[in-house]
Amino acid sequence: MILKKDGMTVDQALILRTFDIILSFIGLVVAAPLFLVISVFIKLDSKGPVFYAAQRVGKGMKLFPMYKFRTMMESSVRIDQSVCPQHDPRVTTVGRILRRTKVNELPQLLNILRGDMSFVGPRPEAPDLAKMYPEEAKRIFSVKPGLVGPVVISSLNGQANGRNEEELYPKGVDPKKYYIEHILPEKVKIDLYYLSRQTIGTYFKIIFGAAKETIFGAFSTRQSDHSKRQIYLFAGDFALSQLSYALAYWLYFLTTGKGTSIKSFLGGLLLVVVVRSIFHYGLGLYSLVMELVTARDVYRVSRAVFLGGVLLLSINAFYGVHFYPPLLGLYDFSLLGSMLMGIRLLLMFRFRDKGEKIAPDRRPRILIFGANKLGLRALSTLGGSKTSPYEIVGFIDDAEEKYGRKISGVKVLGNRYHIQALSVLHNIQEVVLALDEKSRDQIDEIVALCAQAGIRSRIFCPDINGKTTSRLWYPVRPVQLSDMLPQVQVPLDEPVLRSLLPDRTVLMVGSGGQLGSAVCRSLFLRGCRKVVIVERYESYLREILAELRRDLPGFQIVPVILDTEDMDALNKVFALHRPQIVIHAGMRKFIPVGKTADNDEVVRSNYVRTFELAKVASRHNCEYFIMISSIKAVSRGNFVSESLRVAEITLSRYFSQTPTRLIVTRVGNIIENRGGIVSWLNNQILEQSLILLPAETAKAFHLSRRTASRSILQALATG
Repeated sequence: MILKKDGMTVDQALILRTFDIILSFIGLVVAAPLFLVISVFIKLDSKGPVFYAAQRVGKGMKLFPMYKFRTMMESSVRIDQSVCPQHDPRVTTVGRILRRTKVNELPQLLNILRGDMSFVGPRPEAPDLAKMYPEEAKRIFSVKPGLVGPVVISSLNGQANGRNEEELYPKGVDPKKYYIEHILPEKVKIDLYYLSRQTIGTYFKIIFGAAKETIFGAFSTRQSDHSKRQIYLFAGDFALSQLSYALAYWLYFLTTGKGTSIKSFLGGLLLVVVVRSIFHYGLGLYSLVMELVTARDVYRVSRAVFLGGVLLLSINAFYGVHFYPPLLGLYDFSLLGSMLMGIRLLLMFRFRDKGEKIAPDRRPRILIFGANKLGLRALSTLGGSKTSPYEIVGFIDDAEEKYGRKISGVKVLGNRYHIQALSVLHNIQEVVLALDEKSRDQIDEIVALCAQAGIRSRIFCPDINGKTTSRLWYPVRPVQLSDMLPQVQVPLDEPVLRSLLPDRTVLMVGSGGQLGSAVCRSLFLRGCRKVVIVERYESYLREILAELRRDLPGFQIVPVILDTEDMDALNKVFALHRPQIVIHAGMRKFIPVGKTADNDEVVRSNYVRTFELAKVASRHNCEYFIMISSIKAVSRGNFVSESLRVAEITLSRYFSQTPTRLIVTRVGNIIENRGGIVSWLNNQILEQSLILLPAETAKAFHLSRRTASRSILQALATG
C-alpha cells in the first residue's frame, strides 16, 4: 500500500532522497577545489573560521547545524539578528561576493548528504522566527528544509524576488520586524502552496530555476545601476589588457624577429585577459568611488599589473609555453601599467579641487559620516598626521552606490542605520560628521543615532574654502543647533581680504558675545596680526579669551577691560596699539526675550558710547570703522530699532568729513548668543520651569555666528 503525505507518495519521496544523495555527493566532489580556493580568500579577508554553523529548525521542529561559508565579521560581542538586510555592516568584502553569487550556501551539500536537508524545500528557519509561525503554517516543518526554496518559482513569475531577499528591506527599518510583518507571510503562503503540490517534476523545475537565478540573478538591475561606473571602468581595463598584449607582442616581434601562429597568439591573449581580470578585480581596482580617486588607487593598479605579470611569467616558465617570454612581459607591464594608471590619474585630477592635497590615513576608532569631498578632507586632516590620536576606521554614507567602495583606501561601511552595529564591530568611539548641504537637515537624526549607540558625535569644521590650517589642531567641535538649521552661504572675496588684513591690527569693542568670537576666528584665518578686544564685563572677556587661546594658538590677542565712555583711557589704548580697523559690536541690537527694553541703557550704548568711539577712531586716523547694526533698523517699530537707524545716519554724516571709512553691516539675531530665543528656551528646560513660547505671529531673523561673521568680513572686502 502506498501512503501519501503532503501531496507526495512514499515512492516519490524515496526517489527524491536518492537524487539528493547522488547530486550532493557529486556536488561535493566537483566543488572540492572551489572550497579550497574560497577558504583561502575568507581567511585572507578577515579573522575567524571558514565555515559557520547556524542553528536552524528542520523536519519535526528538530534543530540542526546548517553549514555555510562564513560571510560576516567575528565579534566578541554578540549582535543578535536573525535576518540580514542589504548592506549589513557585518558582512565582509569576500562575504558580499559569496552572498551575491550564493556560493556561501554550497556547504549545505553536506547537510543534504547527511539527511538534514533536501535540494528542494522550504528554506530553513531560525528558531526564534519559527516560534512565531501560526499553527496552520507549522505544517511547513513536516518536511525537510531545502537548499533551494519554492520562492524561486514566485521570483521567476515576477511576483517576488525570492533570490535576493536582503534587497526587499527598505532603509532604516527594523529588519526582524519587517521580515515578520511583510516578508514572512508571503513566504509561508508559497511554502504551503508547494507542500500541496510536491512532485518530481516540481523538484527539478525548482532546481533548474535556481540554477538560472544563480547565474543571472547575481547582477540585478538595481545592482548594475549602482555599479555602472565601476562596470565601465572594468570594461575599459579589459579592453586595454587586450590592446596592451597585442602591442607588446608586436614590439616583441619587431625586436627579436620571433613570432608564433595566430592560434598561439589568440590562446595567449585569452589567458592574459583572464588572469589580468581576476587580479584586477581581486585586488580591489573597482572598489572605489570614482569622484574620489587618490594616489593609493594608482598604486593599487601598479601592484595588480605587476603581480598578474609575475603569474603569467611563472605559467610560461612552468609549462614550457612561449606565449609570454620575459621581454614581452616587460613590454606588457610597461604599456598596461601606463594605460591603467593614466586613467586613474585622469579621474583623480578630473574630480580633484585645485590645490587639494591628500594624505594617507593611519589612525582609528573614528567613523566619518559623509563619503564626499568634505569627508575626504576630514580623512586627510584627522588621519594624515603621525601625531594624530585618531584612526579612521571607515566612512558612513546614505548613498547606496557607495557601499563597499573605498576612498583613499578607507571603506564605506554602511549608512546611518548601521551606526549601532558598527560601533560594536569596530569598537567605535566617535562619529565625525562631514556633511554636504543636502544632508545638513538630517544632523539631528544622526546625532540621535550616535547617542543611542553610546558614542560621541562631533562636526568637521574646515576653514577657508573648505580647507584646514596647521594652526588649528583638529578642526572638529560639538554639534550645535546652528548646524541643524539651513545654512546661508556668504561668499567671501578672499584675495581682497588676504591683501587687506595681514599685518593689520583690529580693535573690537563689545565682543563678549558669540559673534565676537566668530569674527576673531575669521580674522585669524586670514592673516590678521593682532586683535585688541575691548570689553566692559570681565566675565565675558575671560570666556572669549579662554575659547580663542585654546583654539587659536599663536594668535596675538590683547584683552582690555574698559568702558568706552572713558575717553582718556580709550585714547591711550588707541595710541598704544594703533589699530587700522575698528569693529563696533557693542550696540544694543535687540530686546532680550522675556524682558523689556532699558531705554537709558540703549541710549548710552547706541549713542553715547558709539559716538565717543567714533571720535577716537577718526582722531587716530583709523582706516575703517565697521558698525554692526541689525536688520531691524530697516523695519523700525520699537525704540531699539529706531536708535540703530538714527545712529547709522548720524555716523554716516560724521565720517563723511573724515578720512575714516564707515561700513555698516546689518545682521539678524545670532542663534548662539545668550539672551536669544534659543538660550531662553534652553534655560527654561534646564530649570524645569514652565516653558513659555513666543506668539505664533512673532517674527525673528536668525543666523549662525559663522554666517554673520562672514557677512561682516565681506562688507569690509567690498568697502
